[in-house]
Amino acid sequence: MKKLFYIFFICVFYLTAQDEEGRQPLTLRQSVESALMRGSQAYRIEAERVQNRTPLFNTVGQVLPFVNLSADLTRNSSQVQPIIDIPDDLAGEPTGDFPLIDKNVSTGNFQTAVTIVQPLVNIPSFIQLGTFSETKRIAQSQYDRDMADLVFNVKQHYYTLVVMYKNASVAASAVEQMDEQVRIARESFRLGVIPKPELLRIEVGAIQQRVEMINAQENLENGRNILASMIGIQPPIFIDTVLDFPDLIDELPSYDSLLQKALDANPSYLLAQTSQRVGRNNYKAAKYSVLPVLSGTFSYGYSSPDVFGNSPAFRGQDHGFWIVGAQLSWNIFDRLNWYSQKRETAAFIRITEANTRSARSALVQEVEAAYSALRASREALVWVPELLTLAEEELRLTQEQFRLGAAASLDLLQSQVTYNQSQLQAVSALVDYYIAKAALERIMGQWLE
Repeated sequence: MKKLFYIFFICVFYLTAQDEEGRQPLTLRQSVESALMRGSQAYRIEAERVQNRTPLFNTVGQVLPFVNLSADLTRNSSQVQPIIDIPDDLAGEPTGDFPLIDKNVSTGNFQTAVTIVQPLVNIPSFIQLGTFSETKRIAQSQYDRDMADLVFNVKQHYYTLVVMYKNASVAASAVEQMDEQVRIARESFRLGVIPKPELLRIEVGAIQQRVEMINAQENLENGRNILASMIGIQPPIFIDTVLDFPDLIDELPSYDSLLQKALDANPSYLLAQTSQRVGRNNYKAAKYSVLPVLSGTFSYGYSSPDVFGNSPAFRGQDHGFWIVGAQLSWNIFDRLNWYSQKRETAAFIRITEANTRSARSALVQEVEAAYSALRASREALVWVPELLTLAEEELRLTQEQFRLGAAASLDLLQSQVTYNQSQLQAVSALVDYYIAKAALERIMGQWLE
């Protein structure tokens, strides 16, 4: 029963942390959800996702029709000499000089039209259209990678904060124990059981332990504030420090299976592969950009020459019109732009290939490190119950011997340090297991519970 008690102690330890307002401590799931909903980093990741998806519109827009609405209003004014009719009875008679009077004539025209231009043959644009799905994958891979990193950082700090809580708790308990040992030592010194140096050594150890408690409490407060900033909640916050002991009966999956799963799901590696495919499509588009482009055009409009109402000669000539045509454009020489784009995209392919190899190598190292950490933490957890049992029993015996004068103060202090370290090692082993597990989830791109 006693051994089962200690197993339960390390499996589930709970610090009833509530603030003055009575708020319940945050669980890990609540912390992650708060970071995704309220955290500034999640907001930035979402904005970057929208930004990374904007090239989709440019890709599709290159093959969609172009629609233009135009309106043109003009007015012209000119001076003309009118034709003068001479009566028949004056014909042949000297008429002298008749003044010629110029007349201002204004003409106007209004025209509006809708023009549609549809690319019919544009090979580079059609090739770029093939990258539509790849561009979506790039945006999604970047989003999954950043969100997985965010969730892992929250989990890692949450588990680290659990260790800080335990450290502060152990330090506070150690202070109480040392105060009791100081009381016993002073009584023993008064009775002449121990000399003065032994008493001073115990008192110095009590002061040192109190300083460690103050530092542990300060580290805990700073850790809580950091977590509050990460999850977008105003401090002070408190967390639920319940950690279940993992089931160590089931064997770990093989390293090869985890590596293959990571190669199929890791966002960074998928991003590198997709970027390589996009680079190849861009090279093809640049290669064929030298070919001519054929577009079809259609215009429908309305024209009215008598818009100003003072041109009687053009009245009644309002009409609608339509125009159908084809346009062929071919850049025979574009100042070496084609050659430059071709060389640039070819170099980009080599860069993406190198990035893919680097991403694979980095992924293999990450899987190895996470798998090794998970395996080591599982092996350490097997010895945790026995470690706690032996450390507590050794401290109890040393305290009894010191009370009877059979143990020196150095033995008592060393026993106290060993007991505190065993508690922290037990908690650290449990936390290391959960951090290694979270690291594998990050590698797999998992960020949703």
